[in-house]
Amino acid sequence: TTFRGWYRNRLLHILLVFVYTSFAASIANVVIFPLLIKMLV
Repeated sequence: TTFRGWYRNRLLHILLVFVYTSFAASIANVVIFPLLIKMLV
């Protein structure tokens, strides 16, 4: 299967979007959380 085939498959597309967003959110938490603590303290 090519990447385009994966992208066209609706279920896999939703799964890829979900994985990407959760991955990005976890990175954002790691980056932003220390900054928030510094601002609060």
